[in-house]
Amino acid sequence: MAYRIYHVEGIVLQSKPTGEGDALLFVYTKELGLVFVVAKSLRLARSRLRFVLQRFAHAHLDLVRGKHGWRLTSARTIDTQSTLFRHPYRKKALAAMASMLLRLIQGEEPHPELYMIIFQELERLRALDSAVDCHLFELHAAMTILRSLGYWEDLPGDPLVPAAQEEFGRYLLAIEKERSRLIPRINTALRATHL
Repeated sequence: MAYRIYHVEGIVLQSKPTGEGDALLFVYTKELGLVFVVAKSLRLARSRLRFVLQRFAHAHLDLVRGKHGWRLTSARTIDTQSTLFRHPYRKKALAAMASMLLRLIQGEEPHPELYMIIFQELERLRALDSAVDCHLFELHAAMTILRSLGYWEDLPGDPLVPAAQEEFGRYLLAIEKERSRLIPRINTALRATHL
């Protein structure tokens, strides 16, 4: 029986060990949405894909759908996100964003707008260095993800995301001023999802 190979682009949101040296990857893809992929022997020292598919890596993946779900056949790196991953505050903000995506996205359903938003947010995060800015970024990312999925309603007085990256610092200051009002709204929106 021949299997169809799906060529997809995605970002690894989480990786869990399974079996002897296998890994279960939670990958948000452009073409399929969120997929759970078994990567055989990925955790073994001899695996060439071990460094390609670390957490938060952006890659081209070749997948086949078997009886028990998706299996990885090959992968090529687009970006390891190492500049984000090595910085402790950015890493924490990235982990919070990945956690929220895993919580709110249910099943395989393409959402091209959200996929593009994720990479736009990664570019914004690359420019941040301080713990305060990275924490404020977490609030911004939460609102952006909730808005994209239809769980957030903008109210008068909400800080507006600037088009230009140079103005993002001022936007984060506006979030800091509104923080005490925004955090309860984010928590209310998360509870309203029932996820």
